[in-house]
Amino acid sequence: MKQLLCIALVSILLFSCAKEKETTDYIGKWTEVKKTGNDFVIVSCGYEGESLTIYADSIFVHGTMEDYTMTLDHISEEKNTTQLYSDKDEKTYYSFTWEDKPRGIAKFELWQEGIPKIIKYYVNSNKLKTIKVVKGTSADCITAEDEDENEAVEDDIMKADFTTKDGTTAIKIVRHNCIEVYDVKADTTLLDKCFKDVIVQTRPVSSNALSLTFISGKHFMDVDFYREGNNWIAKEIKLFNPATGNEQGKTKQFTISLKDFDYSTVLEKTETPQAE
Repeated sequence: MKQLLCIALVSILLFSCAKEKETTDYIGKWTEVKKTGNDFVIVSCGYEGESLTIYADSIFVHGTMEDYTMTLDHISEEKNTTQLYSDKDEKTYYSFTWEDKPRGIAKFELWQEGIPKIIKYYVNSNKLKTIKVVKGTSADCITAEDEDENEAVEDDIMKADFTTKDGTTAIKIVRHNCIEVYDVKADTTLLDKCFKDVIVQTRPVSSNALSLTFISGKHFMDVDFYREGNNWIAKEIKLFNPATGNEQGKTKQFTISLKDFDYSTVLEKTETPQAE
């Protein structure tokens, strides 16, 4: 009996030690830094640089030209490195390693099948102010030398992400979580709104509704807002869990305006019997 008790205690201790070794150091916002000699600096080009925002189940990548989200399928650790996999086959993943932990600087390697790995360095947001900022050169920044390319980029920035079927209303996604709704004919802004802790995307639906998708980690909801006077109202919400993109959505009857929309509040209320 004593022997069995000792074995159980040893097993518990071993399990506890294994859990202590697990790390979530990679979670948080990371700003890209450049390695110059033996030091790291932030290169300023007059516009917001690249960053990663890592959650427990997804990575939001903010680039100088485009943004995208990578959902996480699973995570593994090997020695001092953490792998953040986006798929079960482990064909795409980020590798996280501390480069200088006291200064909050880590090395991220992006591995994608058939493409050479990409190595970049980032500083955690809680150490951001300790890193020296230097002015970028033409080699570091997007400049007017590539005039044609820059004009194309500017066109993409100004172009609407979605226009209603009747051509009267358009919507632009700003960064990843803000929208601008405007009157196409008058070229005037009708609504500016940012959403907390979500990513917003438009859906290619041919209708007079503003068809939006709100993404939070691996979860998302589709909402169609129809114009009523000076506002846009939705009468139902379609919930997807998890956000695989190929699973049947669960439709909930729920009335909400675009102006008042808050993801967390809507999710909480649509999960209660009263919202049915």
